[in-house]
Amino acid sequence: MNVTALTKENFFKSSITADGIIAGISLENLNPRKLLIKAAAVMAALSVFAGSGFRVYAQEEIKVPVFDGDLSNNNFDNNAGPGVSSNQGNVKGPGIPSDISTGSGTAEPNGGRVRPNVNVKQDATYRIYVSKKGLKLTLYENNTAINQWDCSVGANSAQGDKETEGDKRTPEGKFYICTKNEKSVCYLSLGLSYPSIDDAQRGYEQGLITQEQKDEIIEAVNNKRQPNWYTPLGGEIMIHGGYVKGQMTRGCVAVANEVMDILWEYAQLGMEVEIGQ
Repeated sequence: MNVTALTKENFFKSSITADGIIAGISLENLNPRKLLIKAAAVMAALSVFAGSGFRVYAQEEIKVPVFDGDLSNNNFDNNAGPGVSSNQGNVKGPGIPSDISTGSGTAEPNGGRVRPNVNVKQDATYRIYVSKKGLKLTLYENNTAINQWDCSVGANSAQGDKETEGDKRTPEGKFYICTKNEKSVCYLSLGLSYPSIDDAQRGYEQGLITQEQKDEIIEAVNNKRQPNWYTPLGGEIMIHGGYVKGQMTRGCVAVANEVMDILWEYAQLGMEVEIGQ
């Protein structure tokens, strides 16, 4: 009986993915009698190749998305997702005092993101202000600005306030943080309470939403809950990571991932967020 010599080339189908080299064992066209011989040979080979960084999977390879290093070539409609660079956008504005340290922090127990060293005062009131024209997000402690960063907003924000789903405008007005998502595709995200009561009233008068939808939004806002994000008024307006200088969003406010790490520590449900010109 002739047994084909075991080599990396004739036993493994290799491919390069974002996760490194993945090898798949090909067991096609083997009859049962040859299978045992081949299996023994494969096991012997694995002990040799294991130290070379090979990870063995079944014939169907695990697919890992690959993102272009130049983010301008990636069509991230919301400026977010794996591979997003967080360069820029984490600089302090001129004249803005700060007691925030971003140079070091505490690692999460599960090996996740690094928590920045921040001084969150239990007796202080924190709020966020976003300037759509200035493309700046400012964090306030009581009535004092303690830090300011670059941000991006909806691509059509210069046309005015948000009115409907898909208009790519960032809404204006006073909102509150109604949800926090630590598993966001945008790194971290803080959901805002758009549509507001004023938006609901406007939408009803314009025939965009029903009386029931208007009442539902008003009831949620009055009780500091998340309003209905899925009406013709639009929703899912977030402050999130994935900021890329020069790239706008579909309506959200994007900041650098390092900035989101800081905001995450300060942000509590119900915290005020004002968005203005």
